[in-house]
Amino acid sequence: MADATRLWVKVILQATQDALQDKRERDWFRLSNPDFVEVCNLAGLDPDDVAERATDAFSRADKAESTGVKIARQSKRTGPKPKLHTIDGQSKTYREWADHLGIGLATLMARLKDGRTVADAVAMGGPRRRTPAGDDRGVVANFPGASGTGGGSVAQERAQIEFSANPEKVVP
Repeated sequence: MADATRLWVKVILQATQDALQDKRERDWFRLSNPDFVEVCNLAGLDPDDVAERATDAFSRADKAESTGVKIARQSKRTGPKPKLHTIDGQSKTYREWADHLGIGLATLMARLKDGRTVADAVAMGGPRRRTPAGDDRGVVANFPGASGTGGGSVAQERAQIEFSANPEKVVP
């Protein structure tokens, strides 16, 4: 969010605070007020939504003031309800399936984007586990550790090798 946008959001918040303290300030939150509409647009907010939420806040504040009990704002779910996907009798949303498998939602969505069905993506299971060190397939790991140079106890200071092709050469 840009600094200018943040500033205008703070202006709306301050106006809301002021209107909660002084009921005469609530007139500013009307769609017929061009200043209100302009500030909402500069804040990147829909004036209808801001006016509706402000009116809701004011009515809750008035009820709390008259009864002495604070009234929590009821959350409004925006957007469609998440679709349930049933596999082997279990119905879950994509997020719930990802949590069930122990993978991220992005991983599950990548599987679906690759062309897999939901059932195939879930059947792939959870995260792949690395095999422990020394458990490499195809590598024989039961050889004893190497020690020394491989020459053993027959290593000599100088090579005393006779070649049959040169029998006349004598080793000193």
